[in-house]
Amino acid sequence: MSPWRAPRGRAAYRARVIRLATLLLPTLPRDGDAPWAAPLPEGLEAELVASPYAPEQTPDLRFVPGVAALLSEAHVVLWLRAQAPTDEARLAQVEAAGRALNLLCEATDAPVVVIHGAGEVVYPSAEVRRRTTPHQAPFTHAFVWIDVGTTPPAVWTMGLATFGLPEVYAHATGRLDEDERHARGVEVVLTAVNRMALERRVWGEGDELAVPPGIELGGHAPDYTNVALVWEGAPRWRVSAQGDARLLEPVRPLTPLAEAWARAAEPGAEPLPYPAYKHLYLRALTAQGQRLIHTRAGRRVEGIPPYEVLVLQRTSGDYLLTTCGVGRLMQPGGHVDDDNAFIELVIAAPAHDADLADMLGIVGFAVHGKGPGAPPIGVFHRVGQRVTPRWPYEFVVMGWSTHLELGDGPPVCLYLPALMSRAERDATQLGDNAAWIEREALTWRPRWLGSAQA
Repeated sequence: MSPWRAPRGRAAYRARVIRLATLLLPTLPRDGDAPWAAPLPEGLEAELVASPYAPEQTPDLRFVPGVAALLSEAHVVLWLRAQAPTDEARLAQVEAAGRALNLLCEATDAPVVVIHGAGEVVYPSAEVRRRTTPHQAPFTHAFVWIDVGTTPPAVWTMGLATFGLPEVYAHATGRLDEDERHARGVEVVLTAVNRMALERRVWGEGDELAVPPGIELGGHAPDYTNVALVWEGAPRWRVSAQGDARLLEPVRPLTPLAEAWARAAEPGAEPLPYPAYKHLYLRALTAQGQRLIHTRAGRRVEGIPPYEVLVLQRTSGDYLLTTCGVGRLMQPGGHVDDDNAFIELVIAAPAHDADLADMLGIVGFAVHGKGPGAPPIGVFHRVGQRVTPRWPYEFVVMGWSTHLELGDGPPVCLYLPALMSRAERDATQLGDNAAWIEREALTWRPRWLGSAQA
């Protein structure tokens, strides 16, 4: 008998093993045999069942298009033979099971996967592969096995108990609204799970961990960009053992990020960490009905604060591309009253284009990349900026869009960069930039799109 194919018809044996995941197959493999060749990690088994999948409990269909996703002719079950005897070994099982699930997804090409311990959550196979394919160190497979639930005021994980590990709860105390309380709680439980998995140890009574607000660790779309972020001012959370669970509460009541932005925006103050700024900026944009669909990492240049380019889909169906992080720091020489202190750049486009996002990111260098003593960039200012040799435009004129309120502090000023050729620069006096922008307004979008396709 194959070591990676579970024996059939042994009810007593099945009562002792744990069902981790089920992969649904639209058709039965032609030979009726298991389509994977490599053995699974020790302690794990996979069984090909030549019959449609019949859920034993109500499935969670939030991430698939309805019950039709469960239609199948066969399915593959990933089993855990037994929970390991120690926490360290159990955390190793979490990683091994993630590798096994990735192997099965690749071998079977199943369209959807049911994660049983997380509450019968049904995920598209592409999402499962993404959560189980290492793409950056450090990496953990733990997020594929958990879901995050909310019972106000607590946020909690579901899925770790499948491996004999304690579930993690968080209770964010402080003057927070419900949305921010939930966001802080999700960040904390995911950070705790991430650290447990990477360090191969379970949090104990009295342990503390620092969690920068806004840090991105996952949920249903893991992003490891900020895992290694260190911020001395990050709130600290203390662990207490609550039976088989771990509860995390802030050592001191949390301050709303809107207030933190007001303090950080004062001249000479320590800037707000990027994750917290991004949380506020994105929250202000999505409150207008826009939906984030893509994040493009900006280039890192010494001396310029790191930032990204976000792509959001608007209710009208077109797209908004915006830098995020340029306005986290005050522009040298800028003043709030002059609308040039905290700046982000935005453009609208009928379709999302990665090259377009990259080009906007390069233009963003102009705000903090000026030479020492250079005057601040403001509305209707002209900046020399040639992104690529193929670009027919060597200058950018900063048009005005709007103020974006992040909280109790000053607003972020959204600028619309308009592309200008050298011939237009030569024919336009500095004081006529506003008139040029108004005259050329209808060409802004075609110029950007044409440059991206060049």
